[in-house]
Amino acid sequence: MCYSIAVAVNKKIFIILIALLLLASLFFLYSKNGTSNKELLASGHPAWAPIMYQQGDQIVGAGPEIVKKVFSDLGIKVNSKYEGSWDIVQNKAKDGSVDVLVAAYKTTERETYMDYSIPYTVDPVVLVVKKGKAFPYEKWEDLIGKKGVSTIGDSYGQNFDNFIKEKLSLTKVATPEEAFALLDKDGMDYFVYALYSAENYISKNKISDHVEIIPKYVSTENFYMTISKKSSFANLMPKANSLLEKYIKDGTIKQIIEKNKQSLWSKNPAKVVSPTGLISEVNYRCNGGKKINAKYYEGPTVSVKPGEPPVPSGKVELVLGDGRKMTLPQTISGSGIRYATSNESMIFWSKGDSVFIVENNAETYSNCNSQ
Repeated sequence: MCYSIAVAVNKKIFIILIALLLLASLFFLYSKNGTSNKELLASGHPAWAPIMYQQGDQIVGAGPEIVKKVFSDLGIKVNSKYEGSWDIVQNKAKDGSVDVLVAAYKTTERETYMDYSIPYTVDPVVLVVKKGKAFPYEKWEDLIGKKGVSTIGDSYGQNFDNFIKEKLSLTKVATPEEAFALLDKDGMDYFVYALYSAENYISKNKISDHVEIIPKYVSTENFYMTISKKSSFANLMPKANSLLEKYIKDGTIKQIIEKNKQSLWSKNPAKVVSPTGLISEVNYRCNGGKKINAKYYEGPTVSVKPGEPPVPSGKVELVLGDGRKMTLPQTISGSGIRYATSNESMIFWSKGDSVFIVENNAETYSNCNSQ
């Protein structure tokens, strides 16, 4: 009898142990294949300061810092590594070996293999020329017939990319160093490059006596964080967008970018041309074929006492599909980013990647999504 009881007890213990082993195995598989303990691999352009640039085996700058803040708030550890030239990094995002690009312009081709966040800042693109060789430039057509250079894998916004393909002759090189060398040898008329990266390079290498920047911008493009469609973290984009929206609203993004700019400029003083507080420019398409062009501007930081809500100081410039133009100040919002006239007769509300407009208590522009 006692023997039978002992056998039965041992069987129960054995079954419990087997169950515990199965649970441990399932937990191990989840940790391995899920995102709970997996490290996110981020990367970016190696020479696009202050947003992203190579430092040893890491990609540093405002972009990596913003990505690390977003995902650390989601409980994810981020490793922002140098993975090669920009075209190689994009290919790694395409095959899923890189999870996140810390900053990228939006193009049709890239959208096939990456999901885009909401825009978190803007990046002015300019023309760098040899000193004394500046030419009249007001529109893209002024570049037709001239010889230009750009770096491999770079985009300058879908519209200008299309114009380059159809109208211009650009030589592609691997690094900014090669591009600046071609300018110095009179081989090229202009180098298409990001404003802040160009100014940092010119100052760092002390070549302001050899090159100059044409004041008129080629374009002012939005920067987005992207997640590879093949990444196990792709499902986190909605949560990442909510955090980005929060950080834009409370000024965190602005502070991170300014801190990184000042860090570079203090080491390599340069005259930085500000894009007049412009954060981003977005075109929206709404129900019924309606359209909105919105330019978002940041305002000065307003100091508040601890515990008090932030004071909004931004604005949005709107061009509506019916031809109306208006500027609305930012107002306090429980969710999203809200702009309105003083009497609330016109309200423009941005939530994530979509917006809507309310006029005199009636929604006149609905389900507006960025293009």
